[in-house]
Amino acid sequence: MNGGSTIFPDVDGIIDLGTLITSHQSISGKADKVSNPTSGNFAGLDSNGNLTDSGSKASDFATASSVTTIEGKIPTQASSSN
Repeated sequence: MNGGSTIFPDVDGIIDLGTLITSHQSISGKADKVSNPTSGNFAGLDSNGNLTDSGSKASDFATASSVTTIEGKIPTQASSSN
């Protein structure tokens, strides 16, 4: 729970649950929403952890079927250290 004031029951011994919950909630550390997002773009994060519009969407990237394969022979002297 986040600090805050103490909540006391009313004269009937009842504590309002809404008041209790609200008094212990803090949204000071929440991430801000993007002010002008573009629909379909991926979300990103800025250096403060707030959401940003990345400026990129799925169609900006190559698909598995559009990648060119490179064919050739691996030289016999090749090793993982080369």
